[in-house]
Amino acid sequence: MTMPTTGRPTPIVLASTVTAVGHIPLAALSLIVGIDRLLNEGRVFINVLGNAVATIVIGKWENDFDAAQAHAVLHPGSTPPPSADADTAKVGADT
Repeated sequence: MTMPTTGRPTPIVLASTVTAVGHIPLAALSLIVGIDRLLNEGRVFINVLGNAVATIVIGKWENDFDAAQAHAVLHPGSTPPPSADADTAKVGADT
């Protein structure tokens, strides 16, 4: 049975390899692993953000994106935004 991996070596494998080779001290390895965990959080955020933006772009490109439904999902309980062809010249003007 094989275990799924992220494509990066696990810290145990990395530690045993580095200590066997002897070029990097084990203390430096712990610093590298600690920084890598922090950077991984950023990589996950950018990956999710990129997937969301790509989904919206492709949905608009294919004319399959419903802005009113997206607004209703993202802002429950609020009114939908006005349509793009609405007259906005009098918005905020005193009548």
